[in-house]
Amino acid sequence: GSKVFVIGVENERLYEWSYKTNEWVNSGRIVQSVAVDFNNSIWTIEGNNVFRYDGKSKWEKMPGLGKAIMAGGNKLIAIAVAGDDNDKLFEWNYKTNTWVNAGRTVKSAAVDVYDNIWTVEGNSIYSFQ
Repeated sequence: GSKVFVIGVENERLYEWSYKTNEWVNSGRIVQSVAVDFNNSIWTIEGNNVFRYDGKSKWEKMPGLGKAIMAGGNKLIAIAVAGDDNDKLFEWNYKTNTWVNAGRTVKSAAVDVYDNIWTVEGNSIYSFQ
């Protein structure tokens, strides 16, 4: 996408880069994780809840609980935080608007531009589609 975000180190506020004013703009939201998907939708984790920005003015609470969210290529993934799903990797299904369990327990994860999902599981690194 064409959007750039950072999370403030001291206050966990979400900041967006303004190409017009060449400065960071405070969104007012406190987040733990942020990702921008291929649709240019902004996804955040806020207090373990998942939110998606509609691109206009509305933030929508989405299903699931997470501690990290990542996007790349045409994929969106999250690491869950809740009961039996704690540390499990989930992938967003854009057709059904649901999270699908990827069947992996992970420490961290990322998605590259080729839709490969990269995970750290135990002391090993894995890649899969």
